[in-house]
Amino acid sequence: YHGHPRRRRRRTQQGGTRMIVHRIEAAEGNVIMTDQMRGGAHRWPPGWVAQLPSHDGADEVFAFLQGTCEITVEGETRTVRAGEFVFVPAEARHTLKNVGQDDLIVFLVVAPHRQPTHTFYNS
Repeated sequence: YHGHPRRRRRRTQQGGTRMIVHRIEAAEGNVIMTDQMRGGAHRWPPGWVAQLPSHDGADEVFAFLQGTCEITVEGETRTVRAGEFVFVPAEARHTLKNVGQDDLIVFLVVAPHRQPTHTFYNS
């Protein structure tokens, strides 16, 4: 993780609910976490490879905003690009690899938010 994301806090018009605006920066950790979900935007350099996790009782959605990613879910591998998104069901082992020449920018959401957040496996 390289520093804290820049945040701008604002109040919405209805009911004073807090809205937080984030910048997409290089980050390993999630930037949003509530009792219902966790997620955020991540920027990963060319060649970056994720560990092999699953999420107990929680689904995950990856939306690819920039770059080219090789994603493997339960042994099935596909190459996805900006403008595509992938649904990974609960308990499914999955990994991502930036196979492009540019940074990979991904927005992800895991719901519901459960503890522990991940189960990791040897690849």
